[in-house]
Amino acid sequence: MLLLPTTHTHTPFQLPARDVESFEPAARKKTNNHHAHASNTSRRPASTFRDLFLPSQTYTNPRKPRPTDPPPAAAALLTPPDSADLALSSPLVTVPTRLSKTRKHRGHVSAGHGRVGKHRKHPGGRGLAGGQHHHRTNFDKYHPGYFGKVGMRHFHLNKAALWRPVINVDKLVTLIPQEQREGLNAESTTVPVVDTLAAGYGKVLAKGRLPSFPVIVKARYVSRRAEEKIKANGGVVSIVA
Repeated sequence: MLLLPTTHTHTPFQLPARDVESFEPAARKKTNNHHAHASNTSRRPASTFRDLFLPSQTYTNPRKPRPTDPPPAAAALLTPPDSADLALSSPLVTVPTRLSKTRKHRGHVSAGHGRVGKHRKHPGGRGLAGGQHHHRTNFDKYHPGYFGKVGMRHFHLNKAALWRPVINVDKLVTLIPQEQREGLNAESTTVPVVDTLAAGYGKVLAKGRLPSFPVIVKARYVSRRAEEKIKANGGVVSIVA
Protein backbone atom coordinates (compact mmCIF):
# COMPACT_ATOMS: atom_id res chain seq x y z
CA MET A 1 0.00 0.00 0.00
CA LEU A 2 1.33 3.41 -0.98
CA LEU A 3 1.55 5.91 1.90
CA LEU A 4 1.35 9.53 0.84
CA PRO A 5 2.68 12.32 3.09
CA THR A 6 0.37 15.13 4.09
CA THR A 7 2.74 17.86 2.95
CA HIS A 8 2.82 18.98 -0.64
CA THR A 9 6.56 19.12 -0.90
CA HIS A 10 7.74 17.01 -3.78
CA THR A 11 10.00 14.17 -2.75
CA PRO A 12 11.26 11.32 -4.90
CA PHE A 13 8.44 9.12 -3.43
CA GLN A 14 5.60 11.70 -3.47
CA LEU A 15 3.00 12.27 -6.21
CA PRO A 16 1.43 15.62 -7.09
CA ALA A 17 -1.99 16.50 -5.71
CA ARG A 18 -3.72 16.00 -9.09
CA ASP A 19 -2.42 12.42 -9.23
CA VAL A 20 -3.70 11.76 -5.73
CA GLU A 21 -7.19 12.84 -6.81
CA SER A 22 -7.03 10.55 -9.82
CA PHE A 23 -6.53 7.59 -7.49
CA GLU A 24 -9.49 8.48 -5.25
CA PRO A 25 -12.35 7.19 -7.49
CA ALA A 26 -10.63 3.83 -7.78
CA ALA A 27 -10.19 3.70 -4.02
CA ARG A 28 -13.83 4.59 -3.44
CA LYS A 29 -14.91 2.02 -5.98
CA LYS A 30 -12.87 -0.62 -4.18
CA THR A 31 -14.28 0.26 -0.77
CA ASN A 32 -17.92 0.46 -1.92
CA ASN A 33 -17.60 -2.96 -3.59
CA HIS A 34 -20.95 -4.32 -4.87
CA HIS A 35 -22.95 -1.35 -3.47
CA ALA A 36 -21.41 0.98 -6.05
CA HIS A 37 -23.92 0.12 -8.79
CA ALA A 38 -26.90 0.51 -6.49
CA SER A 39 -25.77 3.84 -5.03
CA ASN A 40 -24.44 5.48 -8.19
CA THR A 41 -26.49 4.83 -11.32
CA SER A 42 -24.28 7.07 -13.45
CA ARG A 43 -21.70 4.26 -13.60
CA ARG A 44 -24.08 1.92 -15.43
CA PRO A 45 -22.57 0.86 -18.78
CA ALA A 46 -24.15 2.43 -21.82
CA SER A 47 -24.64 -0.85 -23.66
CA THR A 48 -27.38 -2.30 -21.46
CA PHE A 49 -30.64 -3.74 -22.73
CA ARG A 50 -32.55 -0.64 -21.56
CA ASP A 51 -30.20 1.72 -23.41
CA LEU A 52 -30.16 -0.32 -26.60
CA PHE A 53 -33.85 -1.11 -27.00
CA LEU A 54 -35.78 1.78 -25.49
CA PRO A 55 -38.58 2.86 -27.87
CA SER A 56 -37.29 6.42 -27.88
CA GLN A 57 -33.79 5.36 -28.90
CA THR A 58 -32.46 3.53 -31.93
CA TYR A 59 -29.48 1.22 -31.83
CA THR A 60 -27.05 1.65 -34.67
CA ASN A 61 -24.13 -0.60 -35.36
CA PRO A 62 -21.01 1.56 -35.80
CA ARG A 63 -19.44 -1.09 -38.02
CA LYS A 64 -22.45 -1.24 -40.34
CA PRO A 65 -23.72 2.21 -41.36
CA ARG A 66 -27.48 2.69 -41.33
CA PRO A 67 -28.96 2.65 -44.85
CA THR A 68 -30.65 5.75 -46.10
CA ASP A 69 -34.43 6.00 -45.82
CA PRO A 70 -36.29 4.80 -48.94
CA PRO A 71 -38.11 7.35 -51.09
CA PRO A 72 -41.84 7.87 -50.43
CA ALA A 73 -42.86 5.67 -53.36
CA ALA A 74 -40.70 2.81 -52.16
CA ALA A 75 -41.87 3.35 -48.58
CA ALA A 76 -45.46 2.90 -49.72
CA LEU A 77 -44.53 -0.43 -51.29
CA LEU A 78 -42.83 -1.53 -48.07
CA THR A 79 -45.87 -0.68 -45.94
CA PRO A 80 -47.33 -3.93 -44.56
CA PRO A 81 -50.84 -4.65 -45.86
CA ASP A 82 -53.92 -4.65 -43.73
CA SER A 83 -54.55 -7.91 -41.87
CA ALA A 84 -57.94 -8.34 -43.53
CA ASP A 85 -56.47 -7.84 -47.01
CA LEU A 86 -53.66 -10.25 -46.22
CA ALA A 87 -56.10 -12.91 -45.06
CA LEU A 88 -58.08 -12.58 -48.30
CA SER A 89 -55.10 -12.49 -50.66
CA SER A 90 -52.95 -15.21 -49.11
CA PRO A 91 -54.17 -18.81 -49.09
CA LEU A 92 -51.71 -19.70 -46.33
CA VAL A 93 -52.23 -18.50 -42.77
CA THR A 94 -48.96 -18.28 -40.88
CA VAL A 95 -48.71 -19.16 -37.19
CA PRO A 96 -46.51 -17.17 -34.79
CA THR A 97 -43.30 -18.98 -33.94
CA ARG A 98 -44.13 -19.11 -30.25
CA LEU A 99 -47.37 -20.98 -31.03
CA SER A 100 -45.98 -23.35 -33.67
CA LYS A 101 -45.87 -27.08 -33.10
CA THR A 102 -42.09 -27.06 -33.50
CA ARG A 103 -41.69 -24.99 -30.32
CA LYS A 104 -43.98 -27.33 -28.37
CA HIS A 105 -41.91 -30.36 -29.39
CA ARG A 106 -38.60 -28.95 -28.16
CA GLY A 107 -36.96 -31.28 -25.68
CA HIS A 108 -38.89 -34.37 -26.79
CA VAL A 109 -36.27 -35.83 -29.17
CA SER A 110 -38.34 -37.16 -32.10
CA ALA A 111 -40.99 -34.39 -32.31
CA GLY A 112 -43.86 -36.88 -32.30
CA HIS A 113 -42.59 -39.03 -35.18
CA GLY A 114 -41.16 -41.94 -33.20
CA ARG A 115 -37.65 -43.22 -32.62
CA VAL A 116 -37.60 -45.90 -35.33
CA GLY A 117 -39.53 -44.56 -38.31
CA LYS A 118 -38.41 -40.95 -37.83
CA HIS A 119 -41.10 -39.61 -40.22
CA ARG A 120 -39.66 -41.60 -43.11
CA LYS A 121 -41.15 -43.73 -45.90
CA HIS A 122 -44.94 -44.07 -46.31
CA PRO A 123 -46.69 -45.36 -43.17
CA GLY A 124 -50.18 -45.30 -44.74
CA GLY A 125 -49.15 -46.62 -48.15
CA ARG A 126 -48.29 -44.79 -51.34
CA GLY A 127 -50.87 -42.70 -53.16
CA LEU A 128 -54.47 -43.87 -52.85
CA ALA A 129 -53.58 -47.20 -51.28
CA GLY A 130 -56.09 -48.57 -48.79
CA GLY A 131 -59.16 -46.82 -50.17
CA GLN A 132 -61.23 -49.94 -49.50
CA HIS A 133 -59.34 -50.98 -46.38
CA HIS A 134 -57.62 -48.76 -43.80
CA HIS A 135 -58.61 -45.53 -45.62
CA ARG A 136 -62.20 -46.57 -46.24
CA THR A 137 -63.74 -43.97 -43.91
CA ASN A 138 -61.91 -41.16 -45.72
CA PHE A 139 -63.08 -42.36 -49.14
CA ASP A 140 -66.66 -42.88 -47.99
CA LYS A 141 -66.81 -39.36 -46.56
CA TYR A 142 -64.88 -37.26 -49.08
CA HIS A 143 -64.96 -39.39 -52.28
CA PRO A 144 -68.30 -41.23 -52.42
CA GLY A 145 -68.75 -43.35 -55.53
CA TYR A 146 -65.03 -43.62 -56.25
CA PHE A 147 -65.18 -47.43 -56.40
CA GLY A 148 -67.66 -49.53 -58.36
CA LYS A 149 -69.75 -49.20 -61.51
CA VAL A 150 -73.15 -47.66 -62.26
CA GLY A 151 -75.47 -48.19 -65.21
CA MET A 152 -75.12 -50.17 -68.40
CA ARG A 153 -72.44 -50.24 -71.06
CA HIS A 154 -73.21 -48.60 -74.41
CA PHE A 155 -71.39 -50.42 -77.19
CA HIS A 156 -70.41 -48.50 -80.35
CA LEU A 157 -71.27 -45.16 -78.74
CA ASN A 158 -71.35 -42.27 -81.23
CA LYS A 159 -70.82 -39.10 -79.21
CA ALA A 160 -71.22 -36.86 -82.26
CA ALA A 161 -74.86 -37.88 -82.54
CA LEU A 162 -75.47 -36.74 -78.96
CA TRP A 163 -73.62 -33.40 -79.31
CA ARG A 164 -76.17 -30.73 -78.47
CA PRO A 165 -74.94 -27.74 -76.43
CA VAL A 166 -77.90 -25.45 -75.70
CA ILE A 167 -78.43 -21.68 -75.71
CA ASN A 168 -81.54 -19.80 -74.63
CA VAL A 169 -83.26 -17.08 -76.61
CA ASP A 170 -82.31 -14.41 -74.05
CA LYS A 171 -78.61 -14.99 -74.90
CA LEU A 172 -78.97 -14.79 -78.68
CA VAL A 173 -78.26 -11.05 -78.61
CA THR A 174 -74.80 -11.74 -77.20
CA LEU A 175 -73.87 -13.51 -80.46
CA ILE A 176 -74.45 -10.29 -82.43
CA PRO A 177 -71.38 -8.02 -82.67
CA GLN A 178 -71.63 -4.76 -80.75
CA GLU A 179 -71.27 -2.56 -83.83
CA GLN A 180 -74.24 -4.33 -85.47
CA ARG A 181 -76.42 -4.00 -82.37
CA GLU A 182 -76.21 -0.20 -82.35
CA GLY A 183 -79.28 1.41 -83.89
CA LEU A 184 -81.39 -1.76 -84.05
CA ASN A 185 -85.01 -1.50 -82.91
CA ALA A 186 -88.48 -2.83 -83.76
CA GLU A 187 -88.77 -0.53 -86.82
CA SER A 188 -85.34 -1.37 -88.25
CA THR A 189 -85.26 -2.59 -91.84
CA THR A 190 -82.00 -4.46 -91.20
CA VAL A 191 -82.35 -7.83 -89.50
CA PRO A 192 -79.27 -9.50 -87.95
CA VAL A 193 -78.52 -13.17 -88.59
CA VAL A 194 -77.42 -15.33 -85.64
CA ASP A 195 -75.66 -18.58 -86.58
CA THR A 196 -75.74 -20.64 -83.38
CA LEU A 197 -74.00 -23.61 -85.00
CA ALA A 198 -70.97 -21.51 -85.92
CA ALA A 199 -70.93 -20.15 -82.36
CA GLY A 200 -70.71 -23.69 -80.94
CA TYR A 201 -74.35 -24.31 -79.94
CA GLY A 202 -76.52 -27.17 -81.18
CA LYS A 203 -79.99 -26.33 -79.86
CA VAL A 204 -81.97 -23.17 -79.03
CA LEU A 205 -84.25 -23.23 -75.98
CA ALA A 206 -87.00 -20.81 -74.95
CA LYS A 207 -85.84 -19.38 -71.61
CA GLY A 208 -85.94 -15.58 -71.24
CA ARG A 209 -86.94 -12.72 -73.54
CA LEU A 210 -85.84 -11.88 -77.04
CA PRO A 211 -84.45 -8.44 -77.94
CA SER A 212 -86.82 -5.73 -79.14
CA PHE A 213 -85.80 -6.23 -82.80
CA PRO A 214 -86.45 -9.33 -84.95
CA VAL A 215 -83.68 -11.89 -85.44
CA ILE A 216 -82.98 -14.58 -88.02
CA VAL A 217 -81.79 -17.66 -86.12
CA LYS A 218 -79.85 -20.46 -87.81
CA ALA A 219 -79.68 -23.62 -85.67
CA ARG A 220 -79.58 -27.39 -85.95
CA TYR A 221 -82.27 -27.96 -83.31
CA VAL A 222 -84.89 -25.54 -81.96
CA SER A 223 -87.47 -26.28 -79.29
CA ARG A 224 -91.16 -25.69 -80.04
CA ARG A 225 -91.56 -22.81 -77.59
CA ALA A 226 -88.33 -21.16 -78.74
CA GLU A 227 -89.54 -21.23 -82.35
CA GLU A 228 -92.87 -19.69 -81.33
CA LYS A 229 -91.11 -16.86 -79.47
CA ILE A 230 -88.76 -16.07 -82.35
CA LYS A 231 -91.61 -15.96 -84.91
CA ALA A 232 -93.87 -13.91 -82.58
CA ASN A 233 -91.05 -11.33 -82.36
CA GLY A 234 -90.95 -11.02 -86.15
CA GLY A 235 -87.94 -13.27 -86.66
CA VAL A 236 -87.27 -16.39 -88.70
CA VAL A 237 -85.92 -19.83 -87.75
CA SER A 238 -83.64 -21.57 -90.26
CA ILE A 239 -82.70 -25.23 -89.67
CA VAL A 240 -79.17 -26.10 -90.80
CA ALA A 241 -77.44 -29.47 -90.86
